Amino acid sequence: FSNLQIQSAVNTFGVSAIAGNTAGGTLDNIPASISGSFGSAVTVFMGQNLGAAKKERVKKSFAYCLTATVTISLVLTAFIYSTKRFWLSLFLPGDPEAVEFAIIRMTFVLLFYSVNCANNAISAAIQVHGYAVYTSFASIMCICVFRMIWMWFIYPLFNTFEMLMACFLVTWLMLLVFNIIGYLIFCRKDRYFGAK
Repeated sequence: FSNLQIQSAVNTFGVSAIAGNTAGGTLDNIPASISGSFGSAVTVFMGQNLGAAKKERVKKSFAYCLTATVTISLVLTAFIYSTKRFWLSLFLPGDPEAVEFAIIRMTFVLLFYSVNCANNAISAAIQVHGYAVYTSFASIMCICVFRMIWMWFIYPLFNTFEMLMACFLVTWLMLLVFNIIGYLIFCRKDRYFGAK
C-alpha cells in the first residue's frame, strides 16, 4: 500500500517522471539481486553452523556474508551511478527530462542500496536465531507504516520528487537501526554469540 502511494505521487509529476522512475528502478534491480542472494546465503550458512554447534563459524558466516553483500553492492552501485548517463540513454533516448528524474531516483535509491543489502543480511541472521516475528514487525513498521506516515504528513510539506525518493533512504535507515538493535538483543545473547 505504501509503494502504491509513492507510485501515485510519481504519476503526478508527469510522463517523464514515470519513465525516469521506471528506468531508475530497473537499474536498482541489479544490486537487489545481490541482496537477495546473500540474504539466502546467511540463512543457509548460519543455519548449518548453528545446527552443528560451530560457534565461531556462525559468527564468521554472518561476517563474511554481510561484508560481501555490502561491498559488492557498493562497487556495483558506484559503477552504475558513475556511468548512469550511458545506461539511461539506453532506456530513455531523446528524453532529457526523464533522464533527470531517473538521476534523482538513483541518487536517493540506487546510491544507497548497500543499506538495504545490510538490512537483508542482518534480518536473515535474526531470523536464523528464531526471531522472525521481530524482523517482520520491524519491516512492517519501518517500510509500510512509516512510508505511509511519510506520504501523508512529510511529503506534502515539500511536494518535490527529491522528497518523494528520500522516503526510501529514510525508511531503510530506520529499518537498519531496528535490525542492529534486534541483532544485539537477540543474536548476541544467544549462546553461539556469547562469551567464550
